[in-house]
Amino acid sequence: MRAGRAHRHPGAIRPRVARAAGRVRDHRCGPARRTGPAAPVPADRAHRRGARRPGQPVLPGAAGAPDRGRRRAAAGARRRVPQRRRYQLEPVRHRRPHRPGGHEPAVVRARARTRPRRRRRPAPHPQPAGARLADLGCGEGWSAVALARAYPSATVTGYDPDAPSTAAATEHAAAAGLSGRVEFTTADAVTAVPGTTFDAVFAFECLHDLPHPVEFLASARRALRPGGVVVVMDEAAEDEFAAPAGDVERLLYGFSTLVCLPDSMSHQPSAATGTVIRPSAVRDYASRAGLTDVDVLPIENFGFWRFYRLAP
Repeated sequence: MRAGRAHRHPGAIRPRVARAAGRVRDHRCGPARRTGPAAPVPADRAHRRGARRPGQPVLPGAAGAPDRGRRRAAAGARRRVPQRRRYQLEPVRHRRPHRPGGHEPAVVRARARTRPRRRRRPAPHPQPAGARLADLGCGEGWSAVALARAYPSATVTGYDPDAPSTAAATEHAAAAGLSGRVEFTTADAVTAVPGTTFDAVFAFECLHDLPHPVEFLASARRALRPGGVVVVMDEAAEDEFAAPAGDVERLLYGFSTLVCLPDSMSHQPSAATGTVIRPSAVRDYASRAGLTDVDVLPIENFGFWRFYRLAP
């Protein structure tokens, strides 16, 4: 019993405790009485214990006073307790039979459904058998290794003109257990990539560093099989220049001034793109390379980068 809960009679106990102890309570919250043979009932209270009052009609088929079942049928079904659909609660009625003079038997317990909802797994990537992928400007091969892990049935070929980078890439692929599906070539992607060979060509964060971006994209277009695409990932600069620039734009300008732009301009002639490569520049390079279908992929919150899908 909860502390502080007053009762009308010192011998009264709560319904659940009474049921657990095998007792019932009087309808006037009187002292608890044990179940068993009914005690003699005074004449003035006989009608409260189920006896027929003078002049009360007898139910059809009943012999003498109506019993508890017929009384309930005549009075109607038990009081219904509405379900709380708002909170997804499940009413559960107590299954003990009703005892005359006791408490209302429809004791309802609300059992909340706490089972979490199952999330639907995303659809797996299409896995065409024997697909060939190219990673241009692969560096030390981490992007090629990631592609091979994402597409277990595909083979990946990486191209980079820096020999130490391709040597490190070969070691990384071997450590990942992908030597049979990932290979690297030390060569310039503008001249070394074979034509009509790959189902998809990727270029991760290298287009803005190249002195000849149009020739680079033209070589990627020639390497595609029918229906293939070129995917370019590069810095997510603003669509247009605006002053004062935001924090990301200022950071990109700092990288461009000290690293990317000098590297690109070290080879002449050079497009001198720099780190701040805007979508308009990517569309211009792609259209001049024969890739007229340019889409920005809906990949958000991925660092400072933006993904482009280029197709002939």
